This record gives sequence, C-alpha cells and structure tokens, in this order.
Amino acid sequence: MIKTLLLTDVVDSTALTHELGDERMSKVWIEHDHLARELLKKHNGVEADRTDGFLMLFDAVDYACHYAQELHHAFSELSKKESIDFKARIGIHTGEIILIETTEEHRAAGVKHIEVEGIAKPTAARIMSIARPGQTLLSNDAYTALDYENSKSVSHGYWRMKGVEEPVELFEVEMPFNSQQKTEFIPPKDGEKVYRVHLVDDVWLPVKEIPNNLSRERDKFIGRSEDLHRLGLVVNDPDNQLITVLGPGGTGKTRLSKRFAKMWLGDYPGGAWFCDLAEARSVEGIAIAVAAALDIPLTKGDPLEQLGNSIHGLGRCLLIIDNFEQVVEFAEQTLDRWMDTASEAKFIITSRNLLHLPGEISFNLDPLSVDKEAIALFEARAKERKNTFKLTEDNEEDVKSIVKTLDGMPLAIELAASRIAVLQPRQIRERLKERFKLLAGAKGKSKRQQTLRAAIDWSWELLEEWEKSALAQCSVFDGGFSLEAAEEILDLSAFPDAPMVMDVIHALTNKSLIRSDVRRFDVNETWYGMYVSIHQYCSEKLAAEEAFPGSGKEGELACKKKHINYFAHFGKRDFIVNLYLNGNIVKRKFLQEDLDNIIVAFNRAIHIQDAEDASFLLNAAWTVLYITGPWKSIVKMIDDAVRVSSGDPHSLLRAKYIQSNYHVASRQGMKESVKIVEDALTLADKLGDRRMEGALWTNHSAFNLNLGNYPATIESAEKGLELSREVNDHRGETRALYSIAYAHLLMADFNNADKYFNETLKLSETHGILDLECKALGALGIVLYDRGKFKAAKDFMERSVAIAVEIGDKAIENTTNFNIGNILDNMGMVEQSQAVYEMVLEKSRLFGDRTLEAGVLSALGKSFHQKCEYERAKTLYKDSLEILSSGTFYMAEIRTKMSLTWLAVETEDAKAGEMLDDFYKEAIATGNRHVEMNAIYLYGAYEKKKSNYEEALKLYSKSLEIAIEINTENEENILRLDMGNLLADLGRYDKAFQNFGLVYDRMKNSEPNPVFARLQILWAEAAYLSGDKKLAKENFESATAMASNFEYGPKAQLTKEIEKVGEMLMC
Repeated sequence: MIKTLLLTDVVDSTALTHELGDERMSKVWIEHDHLARELLKKHNGVEADRTDGFLMLFDAVDYACHYAQELHHAFSELSKKESIDFKARIGIHTGEIILIETTEEHRAAGVKHIEVEGIAKPTAARIMSIARPGQTLLSNDAYTALDYENSKSVSHGYWRMKGVEEPVELFEVEMPFNSQQKTEFIPPKDGEKVYRVHLVDDVWLPVKEIPNNLSRERDKFIGRSEDLHRLGLVVNDPDNQLITVLGPGGTGKTRLSKRFAKMWLGDYPGGAWFCDLAEARSVEGIAIAVAAALDIPLTKGDPLEQLGNSIHGLGRCLLIIDNFEQVVEFAEQTLDRWMDTASEAKFIITSRNLLHLPGEISFNLDPLSVDKEAIALFEARAKERKNTFKLTEDNEEDVKSIVKTLDGMPLAIELAASRIAVLQPRQIRERLKERFKLLAGAKGKSKRQQTLRAAIDWSWELLEEWEKSALAQCSVFDGGFSLEAAEEILDLSAFPDAPMVMDVIHALTNKSLIRSDVRRFDVNETWYGMYVSIHQYCSEKLAAEEAFPGSGKEGELACKKKHINYFAHFGKRDFIVNLYLNGNIVKRKFLQEDLDNIIVAFNRAIHIQDAEDASFLLNAAWTVLYITGPWKSIVKMIDDAVRVSSGDPHSLLRAKYIQSNYHVASRQGMKESVKIVEDALTLADKLGDRRMEGALWTNHSAFNLNLGNYPATIESAEKGLELSREVNDHRGETRALYSIAYAHLLMADFNNADKYFNETLKLSETHGILDLECKALGALGIVLYDRGKFKAAKDFMERSVAIAVEIGDKAIENTTNFNIGNILDNMGMVEQSQAVYEMVLEKSRLFGDRTLEAGVLSALGKSFHQKCEYERAKTLYKDSLEILSSGTFYMAEIRTKMSLTWLAVETEDAKAGEMLDDFYKEAIATGNRHVEMNAIYLYGAYEKKKSNYEEALKLYSKSLEIAIEINTENEENILRLDMGNLLADLGRYDKAFQNFGLVYDRMKNSEPNPVFARLQILWAEAAYLSGDKKLAKENFESATAMASNFEYGPKAQLTKEIEKVGEMLMC
C-alpha cells in the first residue's frame, strides 16, 4: 500500500536530559507525547512507532505537512513555557509499505500493534536525519503528491542516501496556520548517511569536496547497471572488507571499479583511491605504486607499516588496487597486513585470479550482454571516431554479429569500433569472421582470453608497417611515456614514407591501441600508456623475428638501449644541478612520473653491463626516491651499480656518492657510513673530481652531526664549502653552509647559527634552491624561538611551510607546522595552537608518521593540561604512550611519561608517588641529565603538594644545579619561578626576589608569553606578602595586561593565580 510516512526526532535529547535531570525531563517527554498525539487526531494520522520521536502514517501528504507545521509551533511554545530549547527535526516521504500486525501474545508483552516494513521507512529516516532543528524535509515523491495551493516551497537539491540506489531530491514547504509563522528555507547539512550530490558528466558526485585521485572518464561509460548494483550490494555489506573483481583481460574490471568509486564517493570521507599495479613485480613495487596513489612519501621506516598506518589514518576509505594478478604471491605480505591495520578501509581488487586471503569475496565480471550493452558500446565508440555514424536497419545485423563474434568483450569491441572511420560495419564483420574461425569450440574464460588476443591480432594486421613498428617499440616503456620520450626513442627510419612520430602516436591513440591521459601533475602535457594486454602483445611482437621490418632480438636490444640512453640523461650532472636551481619544481615532478621508466632502464643497463648509464640512472632514481621513498628500494640498485662499475672508476664514484646520500638520509649504520664516504673521498681525490669531493665532505659532516661530534661536523663542512666554492657549485656551497649552521645550533651557539643560516638563506634565495631555502627558514625560526622572538619565528616557519607545500615535501611541512603549534602554545595562543596541532595530527595519520602523531598527541595533552582540563590531557598522554611504547621511540616515550607523572602530581593522584618512583628509575637509566633534572623537579613539586617545603626546596635546588650545568635556560627560568614562589611561602623574600630578578633580566626584552606573565604574578604575590603593595600592584597590572592576550580560559593555573593576587590586592 502507498502511505505518507512522517518521522520526528527530538534534537539533542540526551544533552537536554543531562541539563534538566531525569525527573524534569520525564515531565517534558510526557508533554511531548501529549502534543504529538493530540495533533495526530486533528490531522487524521496513525501512530506506528515511538522512540525519541514518532513514526506516523498519513493517507495524504497535505495532512502530514500541516501536522509537521503545527508540531513545530507546539514545541516552540513548550520551549517558552519550560525555558528550554526543545526542537524536533521531521522527514516526510511517500512510498510503498507493508503493514504487519503483531500477534496478541506479542502485544501482551508490550510489542507495538503494527510493524512497518519496506524501503520507504529507511528513506524517511534518512531524510529526517539531516533536517535542521525545527525543519521539515520532504522527498520528491511526497512533494509531487502535495495538493495545497497556498504553500511556498524550495528545492534543497539532490541527496544520496545510504542503502538507496538513486539520489533523492529534497524539498522544504511552508504551510503556515498563522500569519506569524515563517519558514527560513535554510539548506540542510550533510549527515553521516546522507549527503548532497550534483550531476557531473552523468555521475552524481558529492557537493562536498572528498579527497580522491579518480581521473575524469575519457569517454562515456556504457551499460553495466546490473553489475554496478550487484557490486554495491557486496561492497556495502559491513562484513565485507576485501572484494576481488575477477575476469580475464579486457572485460572492463578497471572501468567498472572506478565507476563504482565515483558513484559512491560520498560514502567514503577518507576518499577513494585508484592504484595501478601494472608495473609492480615485488613487495616494494606494490608499496611504491600504492604510495604514489595516496601521494605519501615512504620515508618513515618500514614502508608497508607506514602505508598501513596511513590507510588507517584515512578512516572510512575505498582503495581500488588494479592488476593484482601478477603479484598475487605478495598479497599476504601487503594487503592482508593493511586490512588488519585499517579496519574501516574497503579494498576492491581487480585481478584475473583470486588472492586466496581470509575474508576475500569474489565478484565475477562477465562480458557485456551481446543483445543490448555490447551493441550500445560499439555504437558509442564508433560515434567518437565518426560522428556521422548511426545504428540503422541496414547495419544493425552487422553490428550484432561483430559484438557476438567478440563475445561481448569491451576492449575487443572498442578496438573493432575504432576502425569505423575507414571500414563499414559489414567490412569489419567480414574481416573479423576469418580471424575468429580458429576460436570455434573454445568456451568460458579460455575463449574470452583467446577472443581478446584475436581482436588485437586483427587490429595489428590492419596497421601500416610503421604503425606496427611504433606500437611495438612503445612496449619498452614502463608506466607510460611522454610524447618527447617517444620522439627520442622510437626509430621509424626504416620507413621512408612514415609520418612524424607525433602523428603516428596520435593515429594509434585514435585506434584505441594507445590510451592518453592528462598527467597527474597539471603541467599541460599528455601522458600515453597501453592496456596490459596490448603491452604484453606488443612486447612479444618487438622480440619476434619478421613481425615488421626491424623486429627481432637485435631490434629489441637497440630499442631498449635507446630507452636506457634517454632516461640516463636525467641522472647526469648538468640535468641534476639544473633540477635543483631556479625552483625547477615542474621538472622534478616530471621526473617522479618517469620513475618506473628510470628503474626499468637501470635494470636493463645492469643486464648489459652498462656501468656508466647505470650510475646516471641510479642518480635519477635517488633524486625521486629521496622525496617519495621508500629509501630501502635504492639499496639493491646501489649494490648492482657498484658491482658492474668495478672497472669504471668514474661510474663507481657516482654510485658510491649515492650510497653515501642514502646513509645520510636513513641514518643507518653510522660507522659503516663514515667508511663508505671516506672510501669515496679517496676515489674522488684520485680522479681529481673536486665537485664530487666537496659534496662528499658535506656528507661526511652530516655523519659527524648524527654522531653528535659537532666540531668535526664544522671541520668537514668547511672543507666541503671551500671545494664547492672553488668549482662554483652553488648547491654544494649551500648544503655545506647549512651543515655548519646546524652544528652551531645544536651547540647552542645561536649567534653563529644565526649567521650561517642567514648565509644559507641568502644563497638559496639567489639561486632558487627551494629545498634548502625551506630548511633554512625553518631553522632560523628555531633560532628566533630560542631567543624569545616568537612572532618573527612564526613568520619564518610559515614561509618555510609555504615552500614545503610548493615542492611537495610533506615531512618538512608537517614538522614545521608542528613547530608553529609549539610557538603559538608558548605565546599563550592555546586555541590557535590546538587548531594547528589538530591539523598536523590529521596529516601525520594520513602520512603514516606514528612518531609525529605521538608527538602531537603529547603536545595536545600538554595544551589541555595547561587549561586544567585534566581528563582530556590524561587521555591524550596515554594515546601518545600507546604509540611510543610499540616502537623504538624511547626518549619520546620518557618525555610523555614525565608529562603524565606531572599530571598525577598536580592533581594529587593516589598513585603519584608510585609513578614518580618508576619515572625516576627510568630517568636515571637513560643517563640523560635533562631527564634526570625533570625527575628531581617533579619530586620537589610532589613534596610541596604534601607541604614538605624544606624538602621541596632541596630538590628544586638540586634540579636547578643540573639545569645550569647543561645550559638549558628555559627550564632554568621555570625552576627559578617555582623556587622563588616556594621561598616566598617560607617568608624568605630576599632570596625569592633574587630568583625573580634574575629571570626578569633575561626576559625583559622578550615578547609577551605565559612564563613572563607568571613571573610577574608570582612576584606580585611575593611583594604583597612582604608588604610592598606598590611593587605588587605594578607587577599585577603588567601580568594582567599580558595575560589578556592569552587563550587559557577560566580553569587555567595562570588565570587562577591572577585571580588570587587580584583578590589579595582588593583586600
């Protein structure tokens, strides 16, 4: 039966219950039920269910709308009467339902009299869920059934609802029953299971921006509506996480999966991500491909673990991993592991074979139905090649015969349809008929695979000889290619009448044998590629004797050598130097696109013992992998390059240099690293390569820096600086200056650090060396921060972040933003710092950087700790520790334990003493004096809480001694404030003022900050207690003025201290 369903829900009823209490809220609920039921009688409705709201049934939409309008008014009056905010949201839908009467036995047990079933019920519930407080929304079915002349209405657009196949248009209607009641017509917001969509290229896409890398479809999607429906049922089942779309090559697995992802994009707030494994042959290859799809640099330890963490950080997301059949043996090491880590993620795999993983659901994709969908595909693709083509009575039987011969295989049909520009359907049918005689009797999967092969054979035979040659030569590319690369590598000199390579590539694209797409980076250049089936076919043709003039083993080797030589150019000194100068970001991004080609060219160079080109290709690969990762994937390449370069010292030196770069980046095996660079230095000196020698000395300084030998760092970097200047190597000079500056920074020699970082910045700006400009700006921010120049520090770091975003260095971007959060926190801008921390927390999770995630959680904990929101702080500290305790982050774990222990001391937790003892033991075990200092300080705070002032003073003094010894001025200042406060409590005002005065002398030129404000308020309190009310007032006023700029809120310790002194002065 058709009914109009109306669902109501009281907004924020749980919060209202907490506010009013159970007894008062129960009276409100009684009034709510009375109003709803009395109005129901008036408008001829039937009550079907009651929870926080009602499900009502009406015979006409008009009754339901009038009921909704009067109910909102009644709740408004109830709100005034009770002085509360009591509102409901209402959804109305008209549709088919089934009414099931319950048995007398069930009714006696308290079960409602009727059950309402049918898709109309969840549809009405979804509509109601996104209505704003006091708003009524109608489905299109309800709206079109409305029969009321005086109503005003507005459409709020189309909305996709979980579990509902097609988007639903929603309306809002004004049907006032008094002149004062007006409807504002405010669009609803997206909900958890309902989101607004708009039609783009015949697909309903979410209006809200959802992250994804799904490219725009190059041509119209045809058919597959039933398959999309079946796939939706499987993927949307909450028990299914891994769905493998099975079928032979050319059946459209990829296209179907991407179409599904676009259709249901809004269901995945973490995004939908397409990853092609066509070029992957190993675990590392899978990691590189998935990381490229997610745009994640794999520079944080184990790449598989980082990817798992990153996918987990996306939350509810969809990953389509294409062409898994060639790496099935690695599914357990990769996919199974990621599924365990990221339980909210859904994985759609396309493959010719099952993966045989636990929980895998197979989805068999058959070819298109030959009676309708296959014909429609042929017609659509034929029109793209010849816009005058039409399906007519004269050619319909020919087209039916063609698609039936091709067994409904989409790729085969596209290849056939691409010939419509030169052949009539009858001619295509006749030529296919001869080719496909051999397939008679074949069945099932085997037949489909043979069908595609035969279709490619047929297309091949129709090509000109130079087109065959060009297409076969294109198979030397891995992962696609640019037109420039094709023009450099393809050799058509054997064909005097051949057009230019550009025209041949264009012709092959029109014949669907090569596909074109816009590059991932918007750099206005087309990127070409081949379907896996066609790529494999063409590779065979290139190696086969007499497949075309120039084919065979010799021709194949010649083509591969040209491929090697072309991509080796990207690793030569002049290209690399230019790559890093003048902000050549576009060129670096181009290089990232060519990584697959660079790696395959390297492997070919190793195979033919071409040491020189192998060393250049190694350099090009490292240039990309340094930014994208995984770094470990370069190790075998380095070993191979060193091995084949034994008789070529120049190539060996280049390989050794990349080897030292890898060790600098990864910080692996410092002693081994030093030997590697020293061996390379000896070779560079022997060969007289001064530029390389300078670069290696700078690498040598980096190893010393990591070993904590700062004087040796400066000595090595100065040698690198001298040599780089000698050969006019601006990048080498800038690297050496940065290394010298960083060593001075770690030695707390801020004047020299400032000098050399500024020199680094000036040189990098002059020559457009963006990566080092970015680092120098961030480092100068740290120098300024340590000097108390918070605003200037923040400015430098924000400039650093802008460049990091421009060059795509996510690691620097995230770390520097974290430092900005720390600066804001130290400026008292707690709300702003928390916003920055939250942003970095989200990015660190997407990046899979667990170390940074833990650091941000701990910083957020400290931020809430300062605001005296202790439970929130405690949770964040524990979340941080959960991450840190599972890795090798011992010192970071110790620091977070210190914060948690301090929280226990401050809140007088019963376990504070026990936690202190445990922390002190760990602090001593570290051998780190800074940690020991903090442990002793916490003991002092603990004793002070217990009013053991003399013991607390001894512990503070001991902690202060260590602070002075290790030259940590910030902590020394905080210690002196607490000591001064304690001395004042003991009546030793002279010593208290002595400590306050020392801190004041250090901070008087600082920008306003919470430590400075606390100094003044503690000094004001001590002055008041000592009888100097004038000094007390002056400091109080200064502290109050400074603290007015902070964002701590009423619960914070500083706020309470100011209030306390204010009350003292008022007395």
